[in-house]
Amino acid sequence: MEEVRVSFDQRPRDASDIIDILHAEQAPLDIWLIIAREDFRRAKVAQFRQILEDGCSPEIEEHCASMAYERVAILNALGAYYTYLARTETKKKEKDQYMVEAINYYNRASRIDVSQHSTWVGKGGSACNCGLIETRMV
Repeated sequence: MEEVRVSFDQRPRDASDIIDILHAEQAPLDIWLIIAREDFRRAKVAQFRQILEDGCSPEIEEHCASMAYERVAILNALGAYYTYLARTETKKKEKDQYMVEAINYYNRASRIDVSQHSTWVGKGGSACNCGLIETRMV
C-alpha cells in the first residue's frame, strides 16, 4: 500500500476534485472528516459542507457500511453545522429550515447507532441553542 502526503496548501482547490480523489483512493471516512474540519477551520465552509454531504451519500453509506462510528461522526458534524447556522440566523423561516436540516442529520446518525452519545448530545444542544428547550438552571 502506497501512502501519499499532501499539505493542505498543495491540495486541489475545488472540493469536487478532492472528493474524486477520496473516492478513487477509497479513503477511510475519518480522512474525509479531517479534511472537512480543516476546510471549516480555514473558513472554506462550502467545501466543508460539500465534502461531508458527499461523505454521507447513499453510495458511501453502502460502501462504508461497516464504518458506523465514522458515518455517525460525519452526520453529527453536519448536524452541528446546521445547528450553528440556525443559532446565528435572524430570519425565522431560514432558522427553522436550518433546524430541520440539523435534526434530519442527527436522526440519520441515530438510525445508524442509537447508542452513540455524541448524537444525543448534538440533538440536545440543537434544541437548547435554538430555543426549543428552556435552558436556564433553577
